[in-house]
This record gives sequence, C-alpha cells and structure tokens, in this order.
Amino acid sequence: MPEAFTLNRQFHAALLDAAKNRFLTRSIHTLQKTLMILGPTTLTDPDRAEKAVEEHFGVLDAIKARDAARAEAAMRAHIEAAQRVRVRALRAALAR
Repeated sequence: MPEAFTLNRQFHAALLDAAKNRFLTRSIHTLQKTLMILGPTTLTDPDRAEKAVEEHFGVLDAIKARDAARAEAAMRAHIEAAQRVRVRALRAALAR
C-alpha cells in the first residue's frame, strides 16, 4: 500500500506539473488536503490499487495520442471510480 500511495501521488503530481497551471495546482492541493479528513487513501483496497493502475494507463494512452477529450474522460472516470470506493468505505464505517 505505501508504494501504491507513493506511485499514485507521483503520477498525479507529474500530470499537474505537465499542465503548467498554477491555479489548477493550487486547487488540487487544497482538494487533497480536504480529502485527508475522510481517512486513508482508497488504495488500501488491493482491487482499487490494481484498477487505479489500469485507469492511469488509460489516461496516459490518451495523452500520448494527444486526444484531450479521451484524456479528460479517462481522468473523470478515474476520479469517479475512486469516489465510489470512498463513499462505500464511508458508508461501511458509519454502519458499524
């Protein structure tokens, strides 16, 4: 899990750096800090970690193809998948 977390952070940091958009970077950092209150990363779930890697490759493939619409769709799908896992975890914690 620690390696998955580190690699995930590096992937997202590389994308932010490549965007060269300081407003986006600031917004993402604020969002990341806010999400910390929700608990550990969704990558503690082994299935989620494996799926996230697949999603990252989808984003990278779209970027390499210079297909902005596909890259955006892949990133949105990636974020939404993580959100679904996060919401399930929060619901399960509340049900205990």
